[in-house]
Amino acid sequence: MEFLARPVRIIFQTVRYRGLRYRRTSCPYHNVRVRTVMSMSILLFLVFLGALLSAIGGIFLKLGAMRLPPIDGVFDLFTIFLNWRIMAGLALYFIPAVIWILLLRKVELSLLQPLMSIVYVMTPLLAIYFLNEHVSTLRWAGIGVIVVGVIMISRS
Repeated sequence: MEFLARPVRIIFQTVRYRGLRYRRTSCPYHNVRVRTVMSMSILLFLVFLGALLSAIGGIFLKLGAMRLPPIDGVFDLFTIFLNWRIMAGLALYFIPAVIWILLLRKVELSLLQPLMSIVYVMTPLLAIYFLNEHVSTLRWAGIGVIVVGVIMISRS
């Protein structure tokens, strides 16, 4: 049975780079420097979670903004803070920021920044479903370019 698991087994090797300990994997899709406490699957899960929460936060902000009364003066701006949808949207924007900070401690920015752009794919999908928005063909083409870029970056 051991011979069946051998081709998919990922072998970790601890290396030192600029005074920090990293794990480098033998899998060709995971040849990125990640500190020893985080595997690539955890990294991708946290990136996906952060992007999803950010996209949902954008939906809540839009829903809250559509329900705001007309703002005539400075004191009317406080109605923003009384709208639970806007507060939920801001909270859902804050959680991915915390995830982002934690990931920046362990992952190279040149890898993490392009991976987080997956939020630009999730947001239109959620907007279509929850807000009944129309996404043009040109926008879908741009989203396709983003997806191809994310795949290329995650494999580099």
